Amino acid sequence: MQLDERKDFDKLLSIKAGLTTVYGHKVIDSLVTKQRKFVREGALKKVCRGGRVKNYHFWLLSDYLIYASPLGGGKFTLNHCLELAHLRCVHGFKSFNDS
Repeated sequence: MQLDERKDFDKLLSIKAGLTTVYGHKVIDSLVTKQRKFVREGALKKVCRGGRVKNYHFWLLSDYLIYASPLGGGKFTLNHCLELAHLRCVHGFKSFNDS
């Protein structure tokens, strides 16, 4: 196993160990594969209409975008696994504040 492959493998194991689901999820159950690559991760905040702020953590993989809610201690509750093949980027999005 090459060094980059080993880093991806270890990172995917770490992500899988930190994610919890209520009923399990087929992507999380099979998260660690030789074909899947880790790309990037980071935290984002969503400001809800009522002004409440929700924290999320995102992982971008070669074929999925996964996001979860932090529980603390490096643990997260899975919110969604989005398959990149089914997503598209939209340019020129007009926000609600651009009226």
